Amino acid sequence: MTADLGGAFLREAVALDAEFARRFHSEDAAGSALLSALARSKGKGLPLLDGIWPEVATTVSGSAIPLTHQHAKWLLREGGHLIVEDGDGHQAVYRLFHEAMNEFFRSRESAPEIPERIASALQRQVDISGGWAHVNPYVVRHMAAHLNELEHHDSLDRLLINFEWLSARLLESGIQEVLLDFSRSTSASGPVRAIETA
Repeated sequence: MTADLGGAFLREAVALDAEFARRFHSEDAAGSALLSALARSKGKGLPLLDGIWPEVATTVSGSAIPLTHQHAKWLLREGGHLIVEDGDGHQAVYRLFHEAMNEFFRSRESAPEIPERIASALQRQVDISGGWAHVNPYVVRHMAAHLNELEHHDSLDRLLINFEWLSARLLESGIQEVLLDFSRSTSASGPVRAIETA
């Protein structure tokens, strides 16, 4: 990414943070935190449904105030030119419009514990929704990819042998996507390999 491009993204982030502070009376850099969350999304992007996007943004930024649906809708109005709206077959999802933006915003929020915090936030979504059969499809489809970013893969391996997740993932995406998730694991664990080859 060129210095000019990085500078342009930085100016956008600073302006959004300033406007967010004025609009919501907050000193947090929460406008750009919502963009940073999209930079960490998988697949076609993060859904706003069920609060997934603002939950991930709160987690990424460590914001003192929980970000909400209202904050995300504000960003879509004020910074929508930076965002692509798409669909995943169930719901609208959102991502940044260019990979260079993903690189820029990931570099701004680069603490090594961020992937762990995102995985924990998504697991909370599973818990509060009543389990894998009921959680937002984004979490079912992409939890393995998020867990794959952790330093240790124990959490990924535990997911792969969770039959409630496996059932939901098969129903949601089919066998080829499940096999892709298993290919992320480098474990020699008997249960993981047994299920993969079943």
